[in-house]
Amino acid sequence: MLSGEHPTLPSAEVKAILEAESLPYRVVEEKPCLLRLEAQREAVEAVWRRAAYSRLSGIELFTCRAEAEEILRNCRETAFEDFIGEGESFAVRVRRVCGAARVKEAPELEREIGAIILRRVKGLKVNLKAPGKVFLGLRLRDGSFLFGFSSWQIPVKEFSARRPGRKPFSHPSTLQPKFARCMVNLARARRGEILYDPFCGTGTILVEAGLIGVKPVGGDLQARMVKGARLNLKHYGVEDYDLMVADALLPPVRGIKAVATDPPYGRSASTAGRSLSQLLEGFLAASAEILSRGAYLCMASPVEAGLPALAEAQGFKTVEEHAVHVHGGLTRLVAVLRLEG
Repeated sequence: MLSGEHPTLPSAEVKAILEAESLPYRVVEEKPCLLRLEAQREAVEAVWRRAAYSRLSGIELFTCRAEAEEILRNCRETAFEDFIGEGESFAVRVRRVCGAARVKEAPELEREIGAIILRRVKGLKVNLKAPGKVFLGLRLRDGSFLFGFSSWQIPVKEFSARRPGRKPFSHPSTLQPKFARCMVNLARARRGEILYDPFCGTGTILVEAGLIGVKPVGGDLQARMVKGARLNLKHYGVEDYDLMVADALLPPVRGIKAVATDPPYGRSASTAGRSLSQLLEGFLAASAEILSRGAYLCMASPVEAGLPALAEAQGFKTVEEHAVHVHGGLTRLVAVLRLEG
């Protein structure tokens, strides 16, 4: 289930996570609030562990028409013992998504499905407040009913705890943690490998990378920002990282496989007086030197800056683009670029 906070970022993030984790998948259906995939079971945990713009991930058990009799018949034919065992707790929830009509019979349907599960698997406990596993029925707008189970929900409250105002060190340009996490994922950063942010600022991208097991390496032209980023990394328990005072156009690293960054859009105080076009062109040229062939660069810039064309002139291929409206005067273009061999 996707958050629906943006038309394209949530589903793109899930696909990028599976690619980063080398988990093959096939898209079955894609909606603004729902993404159905054929994938290995490990995909469920991978999405739960990394995603920002998803609500939950789970395994689909069946789909049918949204009619109580047909739903209950399918439940009776489902091998629930493959997903839950004696001594475990569970709950059944029925919801509507994607603008579907309200499920009037939801409470009764939840009770009847729960009774079927209890008869099928002995020694289970119903726990409506803190269930170990959740069996979830989703009524969709087209009149269909999707039923599945999930052991995990995306911990969205943890992102709230890392909002800019709650960080030990912040700045007016500090990214929201969900957006930063999504950029890390779009860069296909692998756990245990380096993600480099050459415009690290307060370290939001680095923190989000570190929290999912990616090693953050960051640089910034201003020493005070580097000090602030270190303070934030330590505050959120990220221990394995490297920081440096460095010019993004003269990066002191090589062989990088993933970059996620949000440049300062030409603010003279943080760009050594360079114009936005000079900054972007110089950075892309430098990135082409430090990235491995086939590596990914996820980068934000004002939509009018023409980032894809600038990147392609430096040997990058534009994999995907997402326009994100920030306020009346700024729409960010999030571009995912791959360095061609």
